[in-house]
Amino acid sequence: MMPETKTAPKQHYLADLAGVPMNGHPAWLNALRADAAARFQKAEYPHVRMEAWRHTNIAPIVNTPYVSSLAPWPHRLTRNAIGEKLFGGDWLELVFVDGWFAPDLSRLVKEASGVYAGSLHDALGGPDATLAEPHLGKVLRGENAFTALNAAFMRDGALLHVPANTVLRQPVHLLFLSTGRRERLAAHIRNLLILGRNSQASLTVTYAGLSGDADYLNNVAEEIVLGENAHLDYCKIVNEGAAGNHLA
Repeated sequence: MMPETKTAPKQHYLADLAGVPMNGHPAWLNALRADAAARFQKAEYPHVRMEAWRHTNIAPIVNTPYVSSLAPWPHRLTRNAIGEKLFGGDWLELVFVDGWFAPDLSRLVKEASGVYAGSLHDALGGPDATLAEPHLGKVLRGENAFTALNAAFMRDGALLHVPANTVLRQPVHLLFLSTGRRERLAAHIRNLLILGRNSQASLTVTYAGLSGDADYLNNVAEEIVLGENAHLDYCKIVNEGAAGNHLA
């Protein structure tokens, strides 16, 4: 019999947390991660006795020792190989493989002035971190163990920032591919979507598994910040592999 969900072991995640690099990141981000790690240690996993989770048994997930993705691996994919997953046309497409941005697979057409559409990891490592700082971790505060775990581990995901009074005319496609090449991989994906007042954007987010029998976990957290009179058309498509798991 599997152990009770809410008391399932956390040691494998705690061991991986020790390997999360802190160098080169702003102090506020390191503080956010440290606080999230502390909350994860105290929080219980969601379980069927919680009203919001009473129809969702995640015992198989919490009792599997997933290995968290701390750095990207060579993905060996090409745009031709994933062509059926791409939207093409005039879409601005950001492709992520096993939780990490893949610029060689992405299609970064010219955006409107002041718009940032790219890797959260890249933004946090440079001057664009100022776009994320006022909002990252403010919408989601770690309501459960997996949200806290995402904040502690978050390494990459998408950052979309549309400044005030701006219409992003190209639709945006965020494509998250899971290859299944690494056994029991957990990707802690954080998307931060910020639209200033009177701004507009259209976004589709797709999660797709490339291997039907690979056991993996996408632990996704998404924060959406809309200014006054901002408008975001949003669509999410989840098509994980048969043995893949998706928490959001």
